[in-house]
Amino acid sequence: MPRPAIVTEGYRVLLGTTRLPVPRGARVTFPGVEAAARAGSTEHFDVYFDEVLGESGRFVASTVLNRAERDLNTLQRWFGTTQLPDRRERVVLARLPEDARARRSGTGDAVLYCDVETVPRLEALQSCFYVGLLVAGRFVAAHDHWDAGSSDGDALARVLATAMYPRRIIGFATAWTWLEGERADFVHATGAPDNPQAIGCAVLFLNYLHHQLGYSWQEIVASGSTTLAATARSLGADEPGYEAYDEFRALVDGHFPAGEVVALETDNPFPFEPPTARNPSQAASSGLVTADGPSSN
Repeated sequence: MPRPAIVTEGYRVLLGTTRLPVPRGARVTFPGVEAAARAGSTEHFDVYFDEVLGESGRFVASTVLNRAERDLNTLQRWFGTTQLPDRRERVVLARLPEDARARRSGTGDAVLYCDVETVPRLEALQSCFYVGLLVAGRFVAAHDHWDAGSSDGDALARVLATAMYPRRIIGFATAWTWLEGERADFVHATGAPDNPQAIGCAVLFLNYLHHQLGYSWQEIVASGSTTLAATARSLGADEPGYEAYDEFRALVDGHFPAGEVVALETDNPFPFEPPTARNPSQAASSGLVTADGPSSN
């Protein structure tokens, strides 16, 4: 039986003036992926996998398809919007370089490229994490008070994707880069893009606000400001004469002394005992703080 025809015009086939969905299993070309098989679609996602992955790619694609809409709904809740994406998300699953395991290509009708981890074993949920990270980044970019091009916006996307897949940040974490660095105060500074230490500081502080002080992700997102210090102030996390950043640094320095190697594989060491919740009623009623602990994800 001949192979399905290669489709070179995105995720739709053009026949005259009629648009028809690409049949399941049809081959599609993307930059860097010569032959991607279409695994299927949901309401907002079209998912493809590099044919060289074989059945492993098909299995990972099926897992992504099963979770993509759920994760999209979670992000919509955290960002306080019911507005649906203005376009479909095209997800391409392939073996990618370590420095490009999750990336967006193009503008407008963009493509989400997500790595497939096959060694030492197949990790389908890792690809789901990358999809969640990229979609979270799109929500950050659309938000009025978060800058997707800054370390703060990057950090927000990371912590929200990790909240959905707590175990998947291992190997992708950045907190240790700040802990083992000079520990510059990036909380009061405007987020610097492409700075691992700034991102490492930001993810720690965001996790501190959520897991240590008890603010929900909805509240943190809605309180976004020019700096993380201003975000904390908007939340009410500061106490008279004592900023949240001061307590954050005291906690971190007490548990991870400066100048030492940090054995931290995640971006979230919180909560430290005793808990210092500023917002215990919200933490108890929302379930977000307790529900975001380690899971099989």
